[in-house]
Amino acid sequence: MCSSDLAAAAAVLRNFILISGGPGTGKTSIVVRILGLLQQQAGGALDIALTAPTGKAATRLQAAIRQAKLTLPLSRDLLSAIPEQATTIHRLLGSRPDSGQFRYHAGNPLPVDALVMDEASMVDVALMARLLQALPAQCRLILLGDRHQLASVEAGSVLSDIYGRASGFTPAFCRQLERVTGTGVEPSPEPGMALSDCVVTLRHSYRFDRQSGIGRLAGAVNAGDGDETLRQLRSGQRAGIALLERHEELVPLALAGYREYLDMAQRGAPAAAVFAAFDQFRVLAALTVGARGTLMLNQAIERALAAFGKAGNDAAWYAGRPVIVRRNDYNLR
Repeated sequence: MCSSDLAAAAAVLRNFILISGGPGTGKTSIVVRILGLLQQQAGGALDIALTAPTGKAATRLQAAIRQAKLTLPLSRDLLSAIPEQATTIHRLLGSRPDSGQFRYHAGNPLPVDALVMDEASMVDVALMARLLQALPAQCRLILLGDRHQLASVEAGSVLSDIYGRASGFTPAFCRQLERVTGTGVEPSPEPGMALSDCVVTLRHSYRFDRQSGIGRLAGAVNAGDGDETLRQLRSGQRAGIALLERHEELVPLALAGYREYLDMAQRGAPAAAVFAAFDQFRVLAALTVGARGTLMLNQAIERALAAFGKAGNDAAWYAGRPVIVRRNDYNLR
């Protein structure tokens, strides 16, 4: 039995499940299957909520749910019972401006039968506690995330802590899975903890092969093997990865990567097409300051774009300039 089938079966049998997997492992596709199974069992009567820590993550969850529903072999009524609208955790809980309080809490729980949270690694302890207190006693909770991602900005690393307490399915739960699925499941050789039957790890990436350049590099990074990471980068033999020794080498690549979307913005192309073009290329930096930090890289890239007439030489704002929202203001909605 593959891990996606295990995740679906375990989620139906348990009221709490954590599904952990890296990029491209199909977390959202699996959760749509799970929601379809749950609605099938309940005759479409479940109230299901979708949430994520940030607005951007909620938007990505919405898009992924809509896409996954297109391939689900269910009736129209059951498909319509699987929600597509996701919201931030603060908005879900009903954040009250200027008070630090929420509309929903232990005394006034959320009116939901099941809750799906994406990007769970980003949630800090305090906010997770508020959310759990606001859930009805019988509510199903499905957490999606990647245990290898960075912990939340605020205190705590909830997803990693839960994952670290799980050692694999217990023998009793393996027998239960076998009765339900008809397929044998090997129990963990380690002593089971209370959370062991609630964690499923997805290992197969549909986005890239484990033996590809990016697959080997990601494996070395996740294992904390710095020497192997540098060896992979410097080998020069694998397609898709390369080590740039000087940040000046990055600027021409960024120039080529961003010109198409800026061309579209300046031509007045539809906003959706401009955003789609922008999403085809991205520069990520590990630092904020320094020659390889976001501040200097952004300045260098913008100067290069300005030299080609794709960014403003003097004006701070120009057609297509990217803007990132760094903090939500719930008073302004």
